[in-house]
Amino acid sequence: MLLVACVAMVFVSCSKDEDDTNVNPDGKRLVSKIYLERALDGELEYYELNFQYDKNGIIEKIIEKGREVNGSYDEEWTYTYVFSRSGNKLTSKNDYTCTDHKKGKTETETYTTDYILNDKGYITQYEWTDEDNDERIIYNTLSYDDNGLLTKRTKKENEGISVSEYTYEYSWSNGNLVSRRQSGSSYVTN
Repeated sequence: MLLVACVAMVFVSCSKDEDDTNVNPDGKRLVSKIYLERALDGELEYYELNFQYDKNGIIEKIIEKGREVNGSYDEEWTYTYVFSRSGNKLTSKNDYTCTDHKKGKTETETYTTDYILNDKGYITQYEWTDEDNDERIIYNTLSYDDNGLLTKRTKKENEGISVSEYTYEYSWSNGNLVSRRQSGSSYVTN
């Protein structure tokens, strides 16, 4: 019998002991860090996201770091997203570095993503085309509750005739993220 163990931890950093650099003009605290660690069937993954804002509470930069390790690979990556805004459009310049520790190779890539914002400044949709593969297009839509907390993200990825559709649903308690559920499928079109 194959035993599958899955442990997921999400930490959102927002303690009262921290400085007030991540507070918007309305006095609401902004997320400064999210950490996820998961072990599943011999594979270990971790992700850490750090957020930086301007004095008005508008996102300026996100740094995402992660690592995936199992018997056949050991990859570590960093994404850096630097944002600029014009009206209801947010643009990010994205730098990506990935190191394959098993093969001793490092890969880098730079691309741009455009986002559409609602009247509250929340991202409601975005899409980008992979610069290395013009056939790969990723569409995302996001939904929020009345408190501005992300409740749902729908992702559709087209790669030639292959299509993947996934939905991520987020649950919150007292302003803290407590779970994320994923559902979806992949299929081939004719």
